[in-house]
Amino acid sequence: MALHIPTQRISAKNQITLPRSARGLLGVDKDGSVCGLQQQMRSLEADQVFPAVLLMTEEELNRTEKKILDDESLDALKKQNLVMKLNGKVHRMSVDAQNRIVLPAHFVEYLHLERDVFTFSTNKGVAVWNPEDWIKYNATQDDDELGAYLLT
Repeated sequence: MALHIPTQRISAKNQITLPRSARGLLGVDKDGSVCGLQQQMRSLEADQVFPAVLLMTEEELNRTEKKILDDESLDALKKQNLVMKLNGKVHRMSVDAQNRIVLPAHFVEYLHLERDVFTFSTNKGVAVWNPEDWIKYNATQDDDELGAYLLT
């Protein structure tokens, strides 16, 4: 049976609407922007890599940077390197009054988006996926294993 997921169309100008109830983007309306970061999600077998983009608040970006700086297992040079990598890969996008953003062209290319986009809320932000990649990624996962966490 094919997996059906809710998608939205990406506009010709690469515009998408953020979910208003996204718990990971609370406070975005005050700041008026989100930070986007390319991610790579590996299948459980680690034989496939799927592109995703994580959208987060500036506050969440700052928390991530602080975690790096507070990590006592890292030396000062490694901390500096990771903070520079993190901030160098972030792209800030304005959120309009209708809760829309324009994905930069390099995110659209990275995700191989053509017409539809799949978004969902996480505790740290909103994940943006190519719907076909999300379906393939989920084909490698065991839903029964997740159920054990939901029922306990």
